[in-house]
Amino acid sequence: KDLSLLKYIPDMVDIGVNSFKIEGRMRSLYYVATVVDIYRRVIDEYCNNPTNYTYNKNYERVLRNCANRDSVTQFFNNVNDESCQYYNGREEVSNQDFLGIILDYDKKQNMAIVEQRNYFKKGDEVEIFGPNIEPITIIIDKIIDEEGKEIEAVRHPRQIVKIGINKEVFPYDLIRIKKSKKIIWQIIKSVVLFDRFVIKNYEVIICLT
Repeated sequence: KDLSLLKYIPDMVDIGVNSFKIEGRMRSLYYVATVVDIYRRVIDEYCNNPTNYTYNKNYERVLRNCANRDSVTQFFNNVNDESCQYYNGREEVSNQDFLGIILDYDKKQNMAIVEQRNYFKKGDEVEIFGPNIEPITIIIDKIIDEEGKEIEAVRHPRQIVKIGINKEVFPYDLIRIKKSKKIIWQIIKSVVLFDRFVIKNYEVIICLT
């Protein structure tokens, strides 16, 4: 399983660690950007106010959503048992959260030019994040294609479109789907054949018996 010491960054800072290596080779642009963003936030939040620092568990959810393997602390807590390995096989699911890359932003029209990476449509709730902004949540209400026509969905790989965003964003900011409780219940309602269904990303276990 992957190594993650996010929760223990304050401990490592306190003992004098001044550099963290984040795995990037053989990883996607979206994975690297997400992990770097979350680690940067935790480091800054702790270093800026160590006395009143509170660990934000929501960051773990963000990291789980961008990864395709479980993560553990490995040897950091002297734990090296069966929970650190996969023994009976595992399933890796291609991540579809990453929707697109911001190429530019038109301040006059409040429109962002986006290069699509996964399907999205009008009405989707999405989050834009990057090194120069706090995460921005919007509901996509307008999509314009390269011919200036309004469209309902972005279906073609690397399609260039414009979407309405009222706050300024920057080139290379990324867009991801924002998973809500509504989506969770849509998944739950679709389960009819299992006695137990585990939704890993939301730490939800539903018993239907």
